[in-house]
Amino acid sequence: MDETRRCSARSKQAGRQCKRAPIPGGTVCRMHGGAAPQVQQAARVRLAALVEPAIAQLERLLNSEHAAVSLGAAKDVLDRSGFKGPEKVEHTGGIEITWQSDSES
Repeated sequence: MDETRRCSARSKQAGRQCKRAPIPGGTVCRMHGGAAPQVQQAARVRLAALVEPAIAQLERLLNSEHAAVSLGAAKDVLDRSGFKGPEKVEHTGGIEITWQSDSES
């Protein structure tokens, strides 16, 4: 697991860091205080503060000179805006294949 995405609490006996993941936007897991309403509220505020900078960064990437970077940013914006393409395409009809060799023409 990524060390930066681990609960910041430490064991009283061994002094080792907790191995659980913290709550989204928080620094501790549910077992070490992440379930407390005030901790969850602070995590929501922390995440909400990141929305505007993230949108600004996506806007900068949309205007990138690199086509792959710009395309990736555009897809991400569209996906998050509800314009995501279908995950799965089903085909129920048959396929007709015709073959014409060069000798028949």
